[in-house]
Amino acid sequence: MLLYSKIHYLLYEKNKFLVLKTTLSIFIIVLMSVVFSGCTEHQSTDKKPPKAINGKFELSDWDFQKEGAILLNGQWEFYWNKLLYPEDFNQSTVSHKNHIVAVPTSWRNYQIEDKKLPNEGYATYRLLVDLDYIPQDLAINTKAFISTCRIWVDNKEIFQTGVVSDNPNTSKDRFKPQLITIHPQNKQFYITVQISNFGCAYGGFVTGLELGNIHLLNNENNKQAYVDMFLFGSILIMGLYHITLYLLRRKDCSTLYFGIICLLIAIRTLLMGQMLLYSFLPSVPLHIFLKLSMITLYLALTFFVMFIHIVFPLDTPRWFVRFSQAIGLFFFTTAIIFTEKLGNLFIVPYEIISVFILIVLLSVLIKAFLKKRESSILVLSAVLFIILIAINDILNSYGVISTGFFIPFGVFIFIFVQSFMLSRKFAKAFFHEEQLLKSELRMLQAQIKPHFLFNTLNTIICVCRESSEKAEELLLNLSNYLRCGFSFKNDDEFADLETELLHVKSYLHIEKARFLDKLNIIFDIDTNIHCKVPAYIIQPIVENSVRHGILPCKDGGTVRLTVKKNNNMLIIIVEDDGVGMTEEKLTALLNSSDKKAGIGISNIQNRIQRIYGKSIKIKSTKGIGTIVTLELPLSDALNL
Repeated sequence: MLLYSKIHYLLYEKNKFLVLKTTLSIFIIVLMSVVFSGCTEHQSTDKKPPKAINGKFELSDWDFQKEGAILLNGQWEFYWNKLLYPEDFNQSTVSHKNHIVAVPTSWRNYQIEDKKLPNEGYATYRLLVDLDYIPQDLAINTKAFISTCRIWVDNKEIFQTGVVSDNPNTSKDRFKPQLITIHPQNKQFYITVQISNFGCAYGGFVTGLELGNIHLLNNENNKQAYVDMFLFGSILIMGLYHITLYLLRRKDCSTLYFGIICLLIAIRTLLMGQMLLYSFLPSVPLHIFLKLSMITLYLALTFFVMFIHIVFPLDTPRWFVRFSQAIGLFFFTTAIIFTEKLGNLFIVPYEIISVFILIVLLSVLIKAFLKKRESSILVLSAVLFIILIAINDILNSYGVISTGFFIPFGVFIFIFVQSFMLSRKFAKAFFHEEQLLKSELRMLQAQIKPHFLFNTLNTIICVCRESSEKAEELLLNLSNYLRCGFSFKNDDEFADLETELLHVKSYLHIEKARFLDKLNIIFDIDTNIHCKVPAYIIQPIVENSVRHGILPCKDGGTVRLTVKKNNNMLIIIVEDDGVGMTEEKLTALLNSSDKKAGIGISNIQNRIQRIYGKSIKIKSTKGIGTIVTLELPLSDALNL
């Protein structure tokens, strides 16, 4: 993951336009796939599907097995404020004035005698279907038919959902998508549909009926359910993931807001299309799900504005954020306290206000893009994509088009972009941290403290007067110490264990010559271990034991270095019987901001944590001594 993030960062920094081109290409491919799948509506042929004309659907040359199912869209007979039964049309003496209307769409888009129809009311639809033959296993798919309705094929009732009535007190809404097998007696048959609406947002044929082979329709229904569940699960997981990120790092509210957006869209995914949530909980009243659908709609946009404000704080006006929050809170309250009938009155005003919010939002993103804010082009592209999907969904909800509802797909793409942004953000943070650790390591490697070098040379001068052989040994140790300190390559984070131990031994021999009997040294090293370890990892710990553990003691003490293998672990132990440390001193030792507490200990801690996911173990008792233990996976070390 770390390697991927680093490569991802470098590639992005050097190929911004390539990344943008690739991202937009993905958007276009997904959009085309989604729209194509929605527009074809299960049809497996390039043949243009027919439509109903003047209340008649001509299907004499349509093969349901080869060409798939077909939507019964087009011009239906329409009888407003009448609940007519099939037998009513069989009575030639009875005259019923009909109108020809477009299906599917809400009947509030109709005009009769120059008057626009209200959302509430009741009506009868009728269509004549003309087949070339009577196919086997023919079925009608009601899909997401939310309106209360009854359906007849000729004189046989095949479907009912809720209670259809001309009285709002007796009409009862219910949602029950169903696939119904029909057995027409003739090649020509009538489909009669009664619909009443006194509570839902849209009345009438908002979604059309589908006619086709029952097995093919059942397969398509199952596929759609699988897609809905996939989107729900994916978006839900990403929402929980982002909220978890916020809980781990509460300073960044963008992850919280985006996580909430994902949860809202995940819930809405189960409320759109086949309304799987209602299928899972059929005993829950329909109006609860309709309220929940409105709530997710109202809150999602508000949290999205808050998310953009966190990502681009300098470009998002504070009044705009407050305005969006007030709008979201107001409409959320209306959805909670008002009935569906009153709540539906707020949908159109909200959609108008949403257009204004989206316009301002686009201006914010364009402003951020022009100012070359980080990730602005990605967010702008994703938002434009979602806006196109939202326009598609709005037009579908009004029945203007019938391509399907795809806002979950748009959010899914936006989640992809957000993941890309988080990965890039993580890669940059990791890259900068890695460079900082390497810079600190190089500083430690090259850092020969003047007082240490001065004292060592004074010691050598004094020893020269007494023993030239001992002076020669000290010079060799100093040479080894200096050579090890400068020999690490800048890009080589690891060194042979033998090299590390030579560095430590050279240092300890020099210190032993300086402090004589005040410093005792014990080596307990398994010489059969050959591997690589992080460079400059042992000497700073040993130096801390000498400087902060032994030297403050009046009578000195002993430093013991143990290197051994335990199962598949390399164990490095540095212990002393010096002054020890309190809990406060131990905390300061691991605090990188405390420069006097320890020599390079925080650097070692950070590198061990980053490479192995482990921490240095330090056990110290005041007046007794300190034990520092490193446990490194030997298999990892051998493969480095």
